[in-house]
Amino acid sequence: MTTGKPMTVGCFYQKALAALEAGGFEDPGREARALIEAVGGLGLTDQLAHPGCDLEADRLEALEEALKLRLQHLPLTKIAGFTLFYGLRFRVNEATLSPRPETEHAVEAALKWAAEWRGSGKPPLRILDTFTGTGALGISLGYGLTQAGQAIDLTLADLSEEALDIARANAAALLPGISVSFVPADIWPAEGLYDLVTANPPYIPSDQIDSLMPEVASHDPRLALDGGSDGLDFYRRLAGEGKSHLSEGGALVLEVGAGQAEEVSQIFHAWRAGARVRDYLGHERVLVFMPESHVK
Repeated sequence: MTTGKPMTVGCFYQKALAALEAGGFEDPGREARALIEAVGGLGLTDQLAHPGCDLEADRLEALEEALKLRLQHLPLTKIAGFTLFYGLRFRVNEATLSPRPETEHAVEAALKWAAEWRGSGKPPLRILDTFTGTGALGISLGYGLTQAGQAIDLTLADLSEEALDIARANAAALLPGISVSFVPADIWPAEGLYDLVTANPPYIPSDQIDSLMPEVASHDPRLALDGGSDGLDFYRRLAGEGKSHLSEGGALVLEVGAGQAEEVSQIFHAWRAGARVRDYLGHERVLVFMPESHVK
């Protein structure tokens, strides 16, 4: 709670730094700067250039509350209510995972596949983004394609109605004028064939979730994390069921967990393997598959 006395940007930074350091955060200085930027709206340049600037009462109150929540390990993206992904601003909340930079590789792989797609007369590309969460993967893909002049028919599917509500809001903000369908489903809508399916399924082994960092274990929806006993349950379903949901010439673009690429490739042994994309740390993170009978 604030006292009503003015506090400068620099003073709040020092207060946040000390509290985060005492709380055991790995990089308290970066955390404090990021909190002031995300919640206080003051970028790093402003923070460094004007440390003596007084914080207005409302802004200070918001920062104080945000610091309290961050010390409880609530992710900063969920405190602020948004995150940046693929250069776009996405709403997030407790019902969704916050999209990670690694997933941008899946967007790039899907865009590359779509650029080579040979649809008859280039009709709208039928896309399903399943396990959509915030919609970050599917919406970013749709944004890139529409900017390139490609017509799309986009469906976002998720088992969580609360997540679909966030995806609706993000699609409305980022794909205005584009018709997007929202389907409550664990993977597949009840009907329809798709030219391109993107998926970032839950892939954490069930017994490892509670040992993850508290930002994840305590604040991310378990439904979006739990991939079964070995983390691969949904990949088995995608491999076993995917062919009946893809059009001729279609493809499946998957994100996988670090170290899972070989196991997932074995699960898809009856599929034609396409691109394999590494993340910034060198892990194979994105795999592309096509049914053997659907090779372009």
